[in-house]
Amino acid sequence: MKKLVILSLLCSCFVGSAYGRAQTSILLSVQAEKEGPNGLWVQSGTDLTTTEIVTFQRLLTDAISINKDITLVKPEDPREHVEIAVSLVKVPRGKGTWWYSASSVIGVAEPKTDEFVTHNVIVSNDLRVLAKAIAYSFATARLQMALGGLSKK
Repeated sequence: MKKLVILSLLCSCFVGSAYGRAQTSILLSVQAEKEGPNGLWVQSGTDLTTTEIVTFQRLLTDAISINKDITLVKPEDPREHVEIAVSLVKVPRGKGTWWYSASSVIGVAEPKTDEFVTHNVIVSNDLRVLAKAIAYSFATARLQMALGGLSKK
């Protein structure tokens, strides 16, 4: 069944492009940030270092940039675009290792308002795995939009 779904998606993409439908680029901003010191007392996490944030931002950007129809823009870009905002924290795991927790929001940034699409909390012991999971979350939200599963009511 899984292979049938993938084959159907590939065929529909091929047929759409075969008929000369213009490919449009998706404008996307990606922003990773520290959780900050104002969490609840039950949130026993520690902010990531600046190096970890920069590394995660690069890993996430790389994971999403695999798609050739994505154009990365700054979060402040005035044009309507999709945005991924990720707030990160780490929790001690033992023996000097960490669990990384990411609160990821995917939305549509419009000139005067933002539209919420989806929110996920993902935990991993590896920043690369965490970045790929968020990229996958974006891909599934994108598929839902393409299939009409997410629409304004």
